[in-house]
Amino acid sequence: MFDIFGEDPSGFRPTVESWLAHIHPDDRHRVQENAGNATRARTSPTVQYRILRGDGTIRHIQSIGTYAEYETGTGDPTRLTGIVTDITERVESQQREQTLLRQLREKAGGPPEPMRDLDLTEPALPALAPGFAVEAAEGLPSANVLWSSEQHLRRHLDTLEETVRIRTASLEQANEQLREQMRLRQAVEVELGLAQKLEAVGRLAAGIAHEINTPIQYISDSVHFLESAFDDMLTVIANAEQPQEMNPAPDLPFLMEEVPSAIERIIEGTQRVATIVRAMKDFAHPDATEKAPADLNRAIETTLLIARNEYKYVATVQLHRGEIPEIVCNVGELSQVFLILIVNAAHALADAGRDVESGRIMIRTALVDGWAQLQFEDNGCGIPQAIIDKIYDPFFTTKEVGRGSGQGLAIARAIVVDKHSGRISVDSTPDVGTCFTLRLPVCAPAGDSS
Repeated sequence: MFDIFGEDPSGFRPTVESWLAHIHPDDRHRVQENAGNATRARTSPTVQYRILRGDGTIRHIQSIGTYAEYETGTGDPTRLTGIVTDITERVESQQREQTLLRQLREKAGGPPEPMRDLDLTEPALPALAPGFAVEAAEGLPSANVLWSSEQHLRRHLDTLEETVRIRTASLEQANEQLREQMRLRQAVEVELGLAQKLEAVGRLAAGIAHEINTPIQYISDSVHFLESAFDDMLTVIANAEQPQEMNPAPDLPFLMEEVPSAIERIIEGTQRVATIVRAMKDFAHPDATEKAPADLNRAIETTLLIARNEYKYVATVQLHRGEIPEIVCNVGELSQVFLILIVNAAHALADAGRDVESGRIMIRTALVDGWAQLQFEDNGCGIPQAIIDKIYDPFFTTKEVGRGSGQGLAIARAIVVDKHSGRISVDSTPDVGTCFTLRLPVCAPAGDSS
């Protein structure tokens, strides 16, 4: 696609806006109208048009689109994927054929054949039909010239038609292969995202077990105390009618004071365990295929609970929850993004030698210019400028083996930008810290940024 549009991949983003900007002004309205009609009819749009390349040249293009995602509730399409084919050679070949036929008829003295909507500013006849010279037939009657020319033209057209048929069949086969590859790629992306999430859960399992063990421990201690207190209470009841000098009673005021406290500790511990288990279930459960309104502040709190063992020894977390409305999104996928950024921040703080007193992870949410803005900031080791442009590349990592696979930020960008029409940016200074900023549309987008 970059070669077709004549753009540098490092500085060109394939969005709907950039695509429309390259379409020839005379064709742009027709292309937009075609896409709108296809959207309303729920069909795959196919359209031919001209583009203006970066170097000023004009190319003829054919686009075949396929709607990949639809809006929950309304069913309107929100994501369009497609195939762009350069058909300049085919169009120019058709133009040359029309020009050749017109020139032959004009040479024979007949009226020119009506032309279709084509640009007829083409080279002279000998250059269009190699091996055939009009000058060689000038001594023949005009009817013979026309007959000889049309015979030669028919042979030439037959050859061109066969060439076009073969190339069209080849293009159709290539297009079908590309569609199949796109379907496979989407399936692989889903599987890769789920595998990465389960890998993260597995990596955090030891820490989560430790988080559960603490409340379980004081639940156990409180239960043992209640068992002993219950035996003492039974003793008090059994000896109620006997003189206290013969059977000293247990310290009843002590039991009356501590038993309620033990019951409160049990209730608190069970609630803590239930909260951790519920957060794990929400995070690890396979994502729904449809988007739905979700509270991102709550999703961040759940993710912080899951990842607590990763950061509790290297940082203090400050969560500044802004007033943001519920966002139509896949909250499971966005929770995966939050986990990636929190774990990366914890690793950066550990690499910088921070502890719970000096390390800081600050998370801010706010509504900014109609976008839900989420910032994840740390004062860790930062990202060197030499590699900051590579952090979203799949499998790129600076971590040692077993600590990172290089897929985290690539998946995070795909979820935010490709699947939610959002934006992700990073600001980092070595030895100072890093801040990732996510911007998500509050309203469900009518189209997809990809």
